[in-house]
Amino acid sequence: MKRIKFIGFLAGIAFLANCSSSNNTTTPTTDITTVSGALTNIDSKIEAIVPNTGDIAATSFNLRVSMATEWVTTGSTYSIGGDFGASPRDYVRNQGDETVQGSLMFRLKQSMESLCLFSTALPSTNGVPDLSSAAVVKLTSTIKATMVSTCGVALDDLPPDGTDVGYQVEDVSAVSGSQYDRKISFDMAGGSAFHDEFYFTLTSTLTRMLYMEDSTNDSSAFFEYIPADGLFKFEYTENAAAPFRVHYRGILSENSNLGRFVAWGNMNSDFSTAVVSVQEGTGDLMHVSYSFDDDANTNDFADGSACIDTTDFSTDTDATETCGGITGALASAFTVDLNIEVDGTYVLGHDHTSIIQFNSLANILTSGLAN
Repeated sequence: MKRIKFIGFLAGIAFLANCSSSNNTTTPTTDITTVSGALTNIDSKIEAIVPNTGDIAATSFNLRVSMATEWVTTGSTYSIGGDFGASPRDYVRNQGDETVQGSLMFRLKQSMESLCLFSTALPSTNGVPDLSSAAVVKLTSTIKATMVSTCGVALDDLPPDGTDVGYQVEDVSAVSGSQYDRKISFDMAGGSAFHDEFYFTLTSTLTRMLYMEDSTNDSSAFFEYIPADGLFKFEYTENAAAPFRVHYRGILSENSNLGRFVAWGNMNSDFSTAVVSVQEGTGDLMHVSYSFDDDANTNDFADGSACIDTTDFSTDTDATETCGGITGALASAFTVDLNIEVDGTYVLGHDHTSIIQFNSLANILTSGLAN
């Protein structure tokens, strides 16, 4: 399964929690005009859309009647890959658990860790990396100490003193069609054969980030926050070997406190889709819909739907799209043709002109991929 390259040699790295680990005594900045502050804000928005289900035991699920035995089926009959558990309930539950390799939260946390560590290691002014032609940053003990305090990593998990990272920071604000202010390119081998790219705009009115990795598994992560509209959006796409492809997206409206995220996976021509709708700060319910398409046509399952109590993940109301103030959506409403769009060429085709295409809880289900 995928490991972002920079994190790959940071064995045992702590997962980002508000850009800081729970045992880190340094309080991270929340100034969204800095990289670390923007990441802190992004993390808080994601947590609002994707409930943390890591501490909820799978056995606490009640049987979903309209899903019959499918909801709790053991084995891999209705689940994409072992990382997501053995049943639809595990697939949904594990997406919110950042310790489950391959889950939505696992991938987004890895992306943010990489961005936090990358930007912290570079010369910067007021929390924003300085412009530079192709150069090399050497990871000294001083730089590593800043990484520890800013990103919450353990010092022992960082590379040895003297490790070189090649990088370049460009101003792309005036480039035709650009949606970003700066671009940072990285070469983890210390040269200028750049494979990792980070675009960003960080102002008091707009946070917009794009991170791409070109390796064995190609991936891209988009984050956007517009305070005036009260909208936060993210999108993550990965094309891996096997084949194994995933696509995640989410949106949170601060004006309504409503949010929605979608998790889609494909392994060996089998497809799963989960659509989860939430209402932040007003209750303990969320709506879940799940579908599974077995290429062999023996285990297909369409639009299981229920209102779930997030305090113990029991079924509150069966076979419904209404959960208090939440109006849920069926998994089949997610109509983007990801089977075609999620490939390495598309993922790595993003550039300074590429942004998220959806802007509401409705068109998150129908808009094409970021371009």
